[in-house]
Amino acid sequence: MIRRSRGFAAIESLLALPVVLFAGLSVLQFGLVLHARQAVQHSATEGVRSGAVGHAAPAAIEGGFARGLSPWLFGAEGPADHVAAIARTQAHLVSGKAAGWVRWRQLSPTRLSFDDWAVPTLDEQGLPVPDSLEIPTDNLVARTLRSDPRIGASSGQTLADANLLKVELTYGVPLTVPLAGRLGAWVMRIIDGCGPVSERRLGALSLGQPEVSTAPRPWTCPYYDARDPDGRATPRWPVRVSSTARLQQPARHAGSAVEAPALGPAGALGTGAVEERPVQPSRPDQTNPQGSTVSTESAGGRGDGFLQLGGQTSWPAPGVCVAP
Repeated sequence: MIRRSRGFAAIESLLALPVVLFAGLSVLQFGLVLHARQAVQHSATEGVRSGAVGHAAPAAIEGGFARGLSPWLFGAEGPADHVAAIARTQAHLVSGKAAGWVRWRQLSPTRLSFDDWAVPTLDEQGLPVPDSLEIPTDNLVARTLRSDPRIGASSGQTLADANLLKVELTYGVPLTVPLAGRLGAWVMRIIDGCGPVSERRLGALSLGQPEVSTAPRPWTCPYYDARDPDGRATPRWPVRVSSTARLQQPARHAGSAVEAPALGPAGALGTGAVEERPVQPSRPDQTNPQGSTVSTESAGGRGDGFLQLGGQTSWPAPGVCVAP
């Protein structure tokens, strides 16, 4: 009986080992995709930060993408390596855009935002620049109070909403774990309706004939069918993130006008709202009702631990020289 039990245990272990191995490989692949998603999110954040100080120019945004993604792709051990890694990442993103597994779009401000809020661009001398418009970033409250209506008729945005740069980045993370990556891509191709449905076999084991997808997502197919520079099939997992930053320089480049319902959680900024609240200036005596005296501003009038620079110094009248 003992020998028979040992035989059954060996058979059970042999049958369970492939399942446990596949589960472990799947967890590993899932962890790698999550780790890559953090890098892609950081890349999107760097992209909007760069675009916020670069007039929302596509070149500035893509340069931010490269700076944010280069540590994950190539790393660096010094300044020279960092510059080389950024250049390699830019080439990587260009090839990815050409292959279809790197995509990005500007969700705000759009052309509709420019229709509502754009003003002529002024040069350093204050003269209009021909054929150039921008969305102003200064005196937003005063501009909003003077505008009628306060919500853009075309974009549905307020001027403050139009000053938010929002970018959506979709990057294909390579599925490099053996067995789990390719099998996951095969399952997702079926779910998203990519190409004809065929039977899949795992050695002598048939995985069956799956049903045709009833809700296809054709935009994901270039990711599952991606290939490396040598032409070998390298399936990728699409990771879509978005990031928003307030513009520090006027936007001079508009993104595509997109429909919010088709984007899901990474959609447009939505319809703006204006709070009707009159602005009342504060009286000086209400701002500082106790006034200011020498005793209250001197270092001797403060308790222990209070640091004040210059409050205890008596300054001479202007133009009077004091001998050392």
